[in-house]
Amino acid sequence: MSEERKYKSSFVVVAIVLTLAMLATMLFVLYPLSKRVSKLPDETSLGVIGELPPFSLVSHSGSEVSEKSVEGQVTVIGFFFTKCEGICPALTSAMKRLDSKFTNTNRLKLLQISVDPTNDTVERLKEFAAENGVSGDRWVLLTGQKGQAVSFAREGLKLGATEVPGDILHSDRFVLVDAKGLIRGYYRPLEEDDFDRLVNDIQALVKEAEAL
Repeated sequence: MSEERKYKSSFVVVAIVLTLAMLATMLFVLYPLSKRVSKLPDETSLGVIGELPPFSLVSHSGSEVSEKSVEGQVTVIGFFFTKCEGICPALTSAMKRLDSKFTNTNRLKLLQISVDPTNDTVERLKEFAAENGVSGDRWVLLTGQKGQAVSFAREGLKLGATEVPGDILHSDRFVLVDAKGLIRGYYRPLEEDDFDRLVNDIQALVKEAEAL
């Protein structure tokens, strides 16, 4: 075999190994964690799943937002990044739908957290907010230090999130937290039935919060 053929064969083998490694990483990060979430208490009821862990991030308006900022509020949390060309635009649209459905209450917060703080600075999030109709103080875009959002998603909320060469992988689920800081549900907002279930559960928790 010529040196050129040996080189080409080696290149093909390396490319195949790298592709398989990336696929294995995606399966390890997203599949097991999504399965773990699916094994949480009955998602068709509003059982208590866990507690919202401490966090401290910065909003698109430059203010600090932490778990204390949402005390007494029903909160929906989701992840995205502005350069994402996959599911993120649809997740942002789902947040926008929620924002438009609950204009009659001040007991709801919608937190959309970037997993790419290197690019998603406060200035970039401010631009993205203007581009996507994020206004008022109900729907908030958040950023932080490198790795902070990924750690919060994985360790704090038990959702899949990781960085792989050339991309950032994150869960498509929204997390629902009640006014007492208790995690009450995980939802796939891109599935219409699950989006409707989320809306109904938000309504129930907002009513509960207003009665406190």
